Amino acid sequence: MSDDITKKVISIIAAEFKVSPGEIDAETVAADVDGWDSIRHINLLLKIEDAFELEFDTGEVSAVSNVGELIALVRKAAAS
Repeated sequence: MSDDITKKVISIIAAEFKVSPGEIDAETVAADVDGWDSIRHINLLLKIEDAFELEFDTGEVSAVSNVGELIALVRKAAAS
């Protein structure tokens, strides 16, 4: 799971939460990262939307439970 989309999403997450990209993987959940609360989650999603020039559907976003699923959502939205 080390394609460009994965690297970019992990980089954005790492920058948002000021952690090393090596601390983030597909199984990472919000509870694993200090400061990842609902407000910061929204900010993160907005940054990802801006970086990839896309817009998420609210229903899809609410179903995401870990970083791997977020990456899959970005991949799906980017392909549309």
